[in-house]
Formats: sequence, C-alpha cells, structure tokens
Amino acid sequence: MIIIGVTGATGSGKSTVCNMLEDIYGFKVINADAIAYSQATPGSDYLNEINKTFGSKVINKDGSLNRTVLGNIIFNDVNERIKLNKITKKFVVREIEDLITIFKDISKTADSDANLKKYMSALVIDAPLLYEFKLDKECNYIITVTASDELKIQRIIERQGLDKQDAQARINSQREYDSINKNADYFIENNGTEDELRVKMRCIIEEIARKEKLKLH
Repeated sequence: MIIIGVTGATGSGKSTVCNMLEDIYGFKVINADAIAYSQATPGSDYLNEINKTFGSKVINKDGSLNRTVLGNIIFNDVNERIKLNKITKKFVVREIEDLITIFKDISKTADSDANLKKYMSALVIDAPLLYEFKLDKECNYIITVTASDELKIQRIIERQGLDKQDAQARINSQREYDSINKNADYFIENNGTEDELRVKMRCIIEEIARKEKLKLH
C-alpha cells in the first residue's frame, strides 16, 4: 500500500484534493480534522483535557466544544496554539496511527483478492499538521496544496462565516509551517477552478502510479 500525505494551510483546498482522490480513484482517506471533531464529544478524554487547559469558556452549555471561542484563542496566540497541538497529537495522532495499521493489514489481505486490491492501492492522510505530528514518516509521497492569501481568505469566510480579520488571523497562524511544507514531493497551486485543480492532481497521481506500478481505475 502506498501512503500519500496531503497538507497545506487552511483555505488552500487540500481537503478538496483528498475528496477528489477518494471520488475518482477510490483511495481511502484519513482526515485528521474529522477525527479531531469526532474525538471532541462531550465527556471524552480529548475534550476534558481541552477544558482543563483552556477553561470552561471553550465549552458550550450542552457540554460540546465551542470551536469559535477556542479558535479565537489559538489563532491569536502561538503559545495557546502549541498547547492545543500537544493535546491533539496525544489523542488524534494515536487514532490516525491505529487506522494506518488497520489499512495496512487489510491491504496485505487484499493482495490475494484482485477486486479488493484495486480499492486498497493507496491511502491518503489529509492533515494540516502532517510534519508537526510526524505523520510524514508514514508517507511514501507528500503533496502540499497552496493558494494565494486572497483566495484562502475568501474560502475561509465562505466556509466558516468568519470576518476578514479572523480569516487573516488563521492564515497568519500557519506561516510557521510554510518552510517545512516546502519539503513535499509535489506541489499543487490551487488558484483556479476545480476543473483545473483536478487536472493538476491527476498529473501527480498518474506519475506516482507509474513509479509504483499502481493500477488506477
């Protein structure tokens, strides 16, 4: 099984790339943000540690996580962001590593089943903090998705309903990862349409497929 890491700043479109990989090629995708969301349920160890670290102000009356309040804290203070990343690494990365192990085991079984094998040829890890969480060590190839600040701001505003100042704060908070993301094997500049993005993504995947002798469908 080939493991492809996809990373990039918020608003770059990395999850759109991952959705395309899943829809077009049937690759299995592990979404770090989705796992973090599922972990942060009322009463969970993950949420309890967030509550302990940041206080009850980040918890709604129903016991759920107030993501807006937490976001305002961590995207405006690097030290607070480091605290959350440590908690996330403890709980979320552990689940990702468990899933990778499961998929690898399934892939070995799939070697003797032609119908199953074609669906287990590649695993994709969708993670904005791929290097921070050392998940790059699991990957055969890494793709970094980039976009202009103007487009990232526009996408964040449309997706999350934030104002321009908050969207900019989120972008600024991830500047520190720009240099390490340059270590990727491939780069996709996502400043155009989804059709253009699909073509760029396809060129990269077809090159990887040639190198690894993967049969795409």
